Amino acid sequence: MRSEATELMEAVVQEYKQGYGFGSMSTNIYDTAWIACVSKHRGSDLRQWLFPSSFLFILRSQHIDGGWHWPSSGADECHHGTLLSSLAALFAITQHLKTPLQLFRFHDEARSKLARGMDFLGQRLSCLETVADYSVGFELLVSNLLQLLDGEGIKLSFPQRTTFNRKKEEKLSTISVTEFGKGSSTMLHSLEAFYGDKKVPFDVLRGRLVQGSVMASPSATAAYLMTCSDWDDAAEAYLHLVISNGVGQNSGSAPSAFPSSNFELTWVASTLLKAGCIRSDMCLENESLMFDIFERQMPENGLVGFAQGIQPDVDDSAKTSIVLSLLGRPGLCHRIRESFETETHFETYRCESMASLSANCNTLLALLLDLKNDPGAAPAIAKVSMYLANAWLDADGPIKDKWNISEYYPTMLLAQAFVKLIRSWEADELSTLDNQLLRDQVLLVSFRSLSRILHAQDNDGSWGSKGPCEESAYAILALVELSCLPIATLLEEQVQTAITNGRTYLESQRKSGPAEFLWVEKVVYRAQHISEAYIIAALNVSAPAPLDGKKLRSLVGIDTDEVKNSVRLLRKVPLLVAQPEWSLVASLIESRLFLFKVQEMRHSVFSRTGLSKDKYLAWIPFIWSLANNKHQGCLSTRVLSDMMHVSVLNFQVDEFMETIVTALDRVDLPKVHDILEELFESINFLDDGSDQVSRPERTQRGTQAGDRADEGIVRPNTAATSHHERRLAVANAIQAQQYGDNRRAAALSTVADRLGAYITFVSRLATKAGVRPSSLSRTLIELKAFLHAHVTQCQLNQELGIKKQAAAPSDGPLVYDSLLTSSFRHWLHLIAAVHTSCPYSFELYLGLAGAAHKMPLLKTPRQRYMATDLCGHLARMCRLYNDEGSLQRDEQEGNLNCVNFVELRGEWEDTQSPGPAARLIYENDAGVTANASGKRNLGGELMTLAELERKNLMSALKGLGEMTETEVDVMNRLEVFVDVTDLFGQIYVIKDLASRRIRDSKDL
Repeated sequence: MRSEATELMEAVVQEYKQGYGFGSMSTNIYDTAWIACVSKHRGSDLRQWLFPSSFLFILRSQHIDGGWHWPSSGADECHHGTLLSSLAALFAITQHLKTPLQLFRFHDEARSKLARGMDFLGQRLSCLETVADYSVGFELLVSNLLQLLDGEGIKLSFPQRTTFNRKKEEKLSTISVTEFGKGSSTMLHSLEAFYGDKKVPFDVLRGRLVQGSVMASPSATAAYLMTCSDWDDAAEAYLHLVISNGVGQNSGSAPSAFPSSNFELTWVASTLLKAGCIRSDMCLENESLMFDIFERQMPENGLVGFAQGIQPDVDDSAKTSIVLSLLGRPGLCHRIRESFETETHFETYRCESMASLSANCNTLLALLLDLKNDPGAAPAIAKVSMYLANAWLDADGPIKDKWNISEYYPTMLLAQAFVKLIRSWEADELSTLDNQLLRDQVLLVSFRSLSRILHAQDNDGSWGSKGPCEESAYAILALVELSCLPIATLLEEQVQTAITNGRTYLESQRKSGPAEFLWVEKVVYRAQHISEAYIIAALNVSAPAPLDGKKLRSLVGIDTDEVKNSVRLLRKVPLLVAQPEWSLVASLIESRLFLFKVQEMRHSVFSRTGLSKDKYLAWIPFIWSLANNKHQGCLSTRVLSDMMHVSVLNFQVDEFMETIVTALDRVDLPKVHDILEELFESINFLDDGSDQVSRPERTQRGTQAGDRADEGIVRPNTAATSHHERRLAVANAIQAQQYGDNRRAAALSTVADRLGAYITFVSRLATKAGVRPSSLSRTLIELKAFLHAHVTQCQLNQELGIKKQAAAPSDGPLVYDSLLTSSFRHWLHLIAAVHTSCPYSFELYLGLAGAAHKMPLLKTPRQRYMATDLCGHLARMCRLYNDEGSLQRDEQEGNLNCVNFVELRGEWEDTQSPGPAARLIYENDAGVTANASGKRNLGGELMTLAELERKNLMSALKGLGEMTETEVDVMNRLEVFVDVTDLFGQIYVIKDLASRRIRDSKDL
């Protein structure tokens, strides 16, 4: 395999020597259509189409449905490439129909193709939901083609056209056409977006072309040649070269960029060198050529573009610097920092509209490899590390990059950069790097990437749906890199199995077809040489040295025995019986990395004074991590972290109610309902549809001083600055005034203060995440019902305690006479289920997940109706599980449980003289009346009812999934919440997670 790597490297080097350059980028419809529009006068009167083969390529490439699908492999998930290609093809056909010239015999065929293409685009555009920055200059290119077709009498109207126009104007406002004449603007690569605009001085580009090309773009060069006043022979020669020397090989088709010599050489060399597939001395044998590229061919600023003479960019410059470092030479990082560094990250080009994650990963690795030659780069390293970590933390679902559509490409580059970052920190080369950044962001993102790759592997050993060979190579290289982390030790067997199975797949499939369409230019393309390099590297790379230094062990320690014991316990949970053991281990390790943050936030609202250890604290991140991993890791780390905090507070508000609120005098408990009304009245201004909540920007959350979880919580006598804070502060002040300064008033003031802080937390969490006002209003309504249900439960607990004191001693659960006529169903549906926090948490979760997803998860009334029904069954099932698991604790502490209702009895016998309480007698299977053993049977009744609710829950979930408007990724997100709630309930059955009031030292 090493000889194969050497052959590839030598082949690329030989192609580079061919004077003008080379490129293995695949051809496409879009650029070909522009070339098909170029005509030339031959003599005084004769005018001919210059590239008839290009026009014929367009005609023969139309799909049966009337569109020009690009690529035909289906990699264009959002149909942007098909849209752009079809518009360009239609424009080319209109030009040939208007002036057939020597291709008149194809006139009828072209007219038929035009009619079918118009029908296709009319249907496709009407269904276009979003306008995203999909590729290089996408919105400008589409808007101009639509305008050009308008001029030809083809007016395509669709809902999103105004959005295209607006985005075009926004981008144009940042561009100065005077820069075109300098030949330095990156917009020159998309010059065809200005074809037909008389304000753009196309002629000024004469003399500024690079070997006849406009920034190595065939479509831009074609537009220039169609517009320039005097014919440019160099530009014509360039287009002929593209057709003859490109991958199309005289078929008439063209790529989006040609040549791409530096891009392909540096990617191939860095990939093979990094993997150890070629020796540095092999490159040094070609030293004169390599340094001709990396030094003498560079512009005066010492940086590199994707081809000779093309404007430098950070990506190609970083890859070049990596190659130089791997060859033992000084890199280019000082110049990279001078040219491309911004306040938060590195730009690919100056003034780009959308940053590239992969380019920043390459830059970070280049900075780390060149650190000895550029010691001043440490602050930039910390900056770009934070930028990348935050990008992954905020990613909703698969990570998306600007230059490659596979999630595994940026993940592979991140793994390489972050592992090198950790090694440099461990070696004391980055003494100023913040330990918290490393622990809470770098290590968390690294391990989540490892876990996501393991969970995403298909049964045949491959990864990805867009092109399994090259994507699988990316995934293998990432796994190999991440396997050296000490936190991955417990997964060593699964990691090695995944790598072996992936390599087996690659060996069997790599020769089955050409490279996949994964790379992004104006449309997606494939790069054969680069694909081969990654596949060779994945098949050959050796495992790196383990990264297990003292500093890292002291920063993050995973207790192996604790993990193994937890797995044994989890095997008893029905929902996890079929879950692979390695998946449980991966989720446990991931949860330990989340736990640091969870522990920091544990006292953000409630103090927990007088309570035993919060056993639930370690379970919360595990349950959320596991549920998310079961469903393709669809939630962003931000949403996971937020919901973990919400779950912690759900437990703590339960503790607060059962200790502080239940301890209030009986006459004061109803006043808590009044307090809640006043607290929620202070934020009712949200319900009118207005949006008055301050919305801090989400940039680099968790890094600012004001991002503490307790920031802005309302406290007595605290100066309030916002409308929201003032109204909450007034509500608390009213309570203090109303009830005076005695002991009872102080207790009520504490309740108002903490519940006000809790409500403020929820509101601030939602607004910071960008939750829509309507969703926030629904969340607050459910939160209000949740807290009222809690207070009602406290009142019932007090009543139960009074009746228990008056009752004769008994081992069985009590039923008191005031509830004999009450409905168990009424209590379960309207109090107990709401009291679980499930309905409130579900509404908040929908808001947070929808904000991260950039659109509501539930869009239609019937979706919301079915989801509400689903949540009701889920909440009741959870409550039944909860009560079964806490039978003993509830009886000891006097908490009302489902079994206290007469409907749960097997047979009713009044065993006492008439009085306020009676005892439940349950007849077991043997017909023997039992008390203590009867509790187990009552628990069985609760489990039976819970399974009935589960059946209805599954029916609602199935119905929601079958709705045509419910997307797969939305169902994944809904199923995560269902599994989280279900897991809490099932774990409660085998292990009571709730804390107890401390009575003696053994409770600590």
